[in-house]
Amino acid sequence: MAPTGLSSYSYYTFSVSLVFNGTNYAVAYIASNGVTVYWQAFFAKLGPTFNVLSSPTKISFYGGTATTNAYWPQAATAGNGSGYCVVWYDARSGHNQVYATQLDATGAVVNSGAAHDLALSATSNEQLYPSVAWSQYGTNGTGGFIVAWQDYRSATHYEVECEMVWGNGSLSYFNTAVSPPGTYNATFPHLCSFPSGEGLAWTDNRNGNADIYFMNLSYMGYPAGSPVQVTSNSATQEYPYVVWTGYEFGVFWQDLRNGSNITDVWFQRVGSAGALLGGNVQATSGLNPYFPSAAFAKLGYLVVGDASNSQNYATSFGCNYAYAPGCPAGMVAYGVTGTSATLSWLPAFDQYTDIAYYQVYRNSQPIAKTASTLYTDTGLSLGTTYNYSVLAVTPPTS
Repeated sequence: MAPTGLSSYSYYTFSVSLVFNGTNYAVAYIASNGVTVYWQAFFAKLGPTFNVLSSPTKISFYGGTATTNAYWPQAATAGNGSGYCVVWYDARSGHNQVYATQLDATGAVVNSGAAHDLALSATSNEQLYPSVAWSQYGTNGTGGFIVAWQDYRSATHYEVECEMVWGNGSLSYFNTAVSPPGTYNATFPHLCSFPSGEGLAWTDNRNGNADIYFMNLSYMGYPAGSPVQVTSNSATQEYPYVVWTGYEFGVFWQDLRNGSNITDVWFQRVGSAGALLGGNVQATSGLNPYFPSAAFAKLGYLVVGDASNSQNYATSFGCNYAYAPGCPAGMVAYGVTGTSATLSWLPAFDQYTDIAYYQVYRNSQPIAKTASTLYTDTGLSLGTTYNYSVLAVTPPTS
């Protein structure tokens, strides 16, 4: 597949955030428009073969002239297919603030073009490093986006704040402090949505060094549990990245425990209720990586990011190629009605690792993940034939 070019300018393009909505991709990134000297946030849609579906749109200082650089663009796609949200920070107000632009499914700015450059906080001190994720909560089922960032409003230390951007491009103005109060810094938050709310990881120095912490949030971005300390050694750990597998969270981060000049990416499993599963696991070696991000598929994780000498890296992790579990057997359907059917199957046998969950397919399309050997499918139609299959998925070893 040939590379896809999004910028024809003679300037560098960097800080790329890529999302997938099940059909198409969208990308947010920083570039110059060839006219102004300032770096700005751009957005474009890509097809399944990475063909460009929409011309890149400048979404910071949308429709206006930039007066400062934009940094750290992060994109999220709506779980209901209604569109996208891109966040970043810039210093147009005299100090760094977090801003958001919301786009519909076509890539146009929502609310008649008004939902752009939304300042997520009116605090007089700086905000940095935003993260954004879809929330299933919303008025009339429209949903919205949760945004988290590190905030210096106390003027003594950074804390993690959250804000809801509704589906119509309006703000909740809650500005919820989600890192526990204290005099220590909480920085570099990363959000990941899951069926019960949001998973949040951040870097925290309450113990005198930079550790990774994790906590579940509600649909509205409020704390829904107690913070869990993910790392507990004297080295520096920062830049966490959270992935939802369909059954549990995977948390990755940049780690210096192997030496002050040796960076590795480490990993921790976290259950859906926010409890640690197993211990810290080293995910990379010899790459000197930083700024990790990751994705999960049926064979495990793919971890990507920057590496030393201005390079990039991509490495698989937690994949079980050698000892894939057997196919679940004995599938039967019962309790069949005009609109539903219940499926059951025998547990998959795997003598090397646990089964994380079962992926259920209808007509070769994934429809559900379940930890049990029982699933009820609804919304079916009379006079229609449905074919079902089940795949056992294993977690990374810890």
